[in-house]
Amino acid sequence: MNIVTIREIFVDEWVAAEVTKTDKSDVPVAGEVIIHSSEKRQVYQKVKTYLTQHPTARIFIFFTGDPIPENVEVMLALHEPHSGALGAWGSPFGSGQSTGAGL
Repeated sequence: MNIVTIREIFVDEWVAAEVTKTDKSDVPVAGEVIIHSSEKRQVYQKVKTYLTQHPTARIFIFFTGDPIPENVEVMLALHEPHSGALGAWGSPFGSGQSTGAGL
């Protein structure tokens, strides 16, 4: 099933799907729904069980609703894997050094 269709059918739910098709950038565009629920924990538990039976399965877990509710502000920090650095802003934690203004 197309990911867009899955998002339309399972509104405001967590969905786990086994990936059946990706685009040129390796982004999932289609999959078979394994489980859907409003409870994220339930979805992750089912995926854990599913992977014991299908260890080579590629699973895409996503939320179909608005990831950021209205009236909520979000701060984004970029993490460079294996370097311990947090992008151009530096880290307000850890080394005590910060290269970002206002942190």
